[in-house]
Amino acid sequence: MSPEQTSNLHQFFESSLHKKAEEQVFEANRFKFKIENPSALTKVFDPQQLDKPLIFILSGPTESGKSTFGQTLAGDKIATRFKILKHVRELLETDVFVPPPQVQKDDPTGYLTYVKTLPEPEILRIGDILVSTTAQKLESWDTPIAVIETVSHTWVINAFKNDQSVRALSIFLDPIRSLRIKREAEKEKISIQAAQQIIDIKDTSKSAAGLWECRTLSDIYVQNSGIIDEYCKFIRELGSYAMNTTRKFNGIPFEYK
Repeated sequence: MSPEQTSNLHQFFESSLHKKAEEQVFEANRFKFKIENPSALTKVFDPQQLDKPLIFILSGPTESGKSTFGQTLAGDKIATRFKILKHVRELLETDVFVPPPQVQKDDPTGYLTYVKTLPEPEILRIGDILVSTTAQKLESWDTPIAVIETVSHTWVINAFKNDQSVRALSIFLDPIRSLRIKREAEKEKISIQAAQQIIDIKDTSKSAAGLWECRTLSDIYVQNSGIIDEYCKFIRELGSYAMNTTRKFNGIPFEYK
């Protein structure tokens, strides 16, 4: 399969909606992303569904570009950033979610990991609460689009994607390991060796939660090569396409400038 040659991402997204059975690859200047689940894209942008809020669910290892994704769309006033762990912590503190004795209320990651061990009906019940409380927050925000950071549990992704009250796309960001280590070293002002150890520890923790299982549920896969201009262009084009196809904004075309 050869990569899409057009440099117009809007045209790429539009053409992908009509190729439900084919994976679509876009590549430009070493930046690459792939639509792995075309039917999900078709469902999300179905004209009959455009009244519903749209949620981008971000997964990926440390230093993969998740914060950049959220910051870019929030800065352009396209979407609102939503920290899933902060939200779950609030639900634990207010007793909406009741953790088992071995999980503290200030440990949302531990709670999310605990939930995946429960019987399926209980996972579905908790997932319904998570989605409905998120949707309630979304109603009060300035945009009908949200970026959820950072999801490392497959049951959370499934809860949003299977709920009929929202539209959800799962996006997995996969950076080059050497670049992740370099970013960690620069951010923390530490040596490359120390940064590598930190990355290894974080990867082990996220793997235990189910991060790489989330990779199997991605609708869009992004190979983040560290070229910030190309990455931000992709983010903004995807965001503006989503904005222009969301009925709340019909008649007010959005174009990033």
